[in-house]
Amino acid sequence: MEPLLDPIRGALERRPERVTACTVWTGQLRAAEHDVTTLSLVAVQLDARVWLTCETVRRDVIHQLRIPEHELTVVRLKPATSLLRFLSPQLRNEALAACVLSVGRIGLRVMPWTKQVNAMSSSLCFCVCVCLEGIETVRQLFRGPVSVDGVDDERERDEEIGCFCLWLWTSDPDAIAKTGVLQIAVPV
Repeated sequence: MEPLLDPIRGALERRPERVTACTVWTGQLRAAEHDVTTLSLVAVQLDARVWLTCETVRRDVIHQLRIPEHELTVVRLKPATSLLRFLSPQLRNEALAACVLSVGRIGLRVMPWTKQVNAMSSSLCFCVCVCLEGIETVRQLFRGPVSVDGVDDERERDEEIGCFCLWLWTSDPDAIAKTGVLQIAVPV
């Protein structure tokens, strides 16, 4: 089965805000990681009651380190965490030697970037086709949150002729068993 180009049907507000995908580790990714490792620092606010803007962090760090404006870019990783990207490893090392930079009255703890800094775990819904024989109420058959997207009327194999097929959205595709047994409790 070929992957759908736009598997999320329906309204735009149902689309996920952020998607994380996996890819093969290539030489280009290795070079990009090396580039970020040698030119970037992670800056964490010591007082996160007031979130600093990227421009405020950039302006004050440039002033404190006395470097030209084009030598630094700032990207927000999280509300109180920024990535400081320098044009040269020497500037990065100077900033790292300072340990704490000041932005107004707020301190920024600077540390080297590692690939674990932005690592996160989040859930993403997957669309799966489930073939059931003879029963239409399926929500109780699956672990975790599942929503029924629609009925699939097309049968590609002979084994599917006697099946009732549904498209389901789930955040845990591993919860969908390849085979299973449905037991229905009969009231006494």
